[in-house]
Amino acid sequence: MKKLLLVAVLLLGFSIMAVAQDTPVAEIFGGYSYFRPDTSTLDGDDEEISLNMHGWNASVALNGNNYLAFLADFGGYYGQIDEEGEVDANVKIHSIMFGPKASFRMGKVTPFVQGLFGYARTTATSSINDEEFERENSFAMAFGGGIDININDVVAIRPAQVEYFGIKLGGDMTNNFRYSAGIIFKLGKR
Repeated sequence: MKKLLLVAVLLLGFSIMAVAQDTPVAEIFGGYSYFRPDTSTLDGDDEEISLNMHGWNASVALNGNNYLAFLADFGGYYGQIDEEGEVDANVKIHSIMFGPKASFRMGKVTPFVQGLFGYARTTATSSINDEEFERENSFAMAFGGGIDININDVVAIRPAQVEYFGIKLGGDMTNNFRYSAGIIFKLGKR
């Protein structure tokens, strides 16, 4: 009986390791993104302006092995600066960032962390006459992580990806928050 139990435990252990080896060559993510910018530096008097931005986030991860990947991340966020009941400006932020991603594959659940560096373009347009009054191309970085839940070998969902998102605007680094959720398509097997 002890030998049978030992054989069962060994077979179970090897089967779990075999499942963990099914790493896709590439993972393509797309979904909704909420962006909460630090607006205290926008008007110079450190007064917080209410700005909630909604948009999209997409990324492509090329997996080098079970744990490490190279990530290309793209995003677009859109909102309106609203002071005293009037819309003063329409704001758009677009980002392109690259960096490493570390995944911890545990069967159906895959937690991950990532660090990204790149570029963000911030554009503000007057809501009165559609005149663009500010455009800035800036250094951007994001650090955070999330969790993926595998539906099958080809599709997974990402219920949460939470990140610190820094953008250098006017010489100051703004401290922003980004939340994303969506769907992942897995291509190939490593």
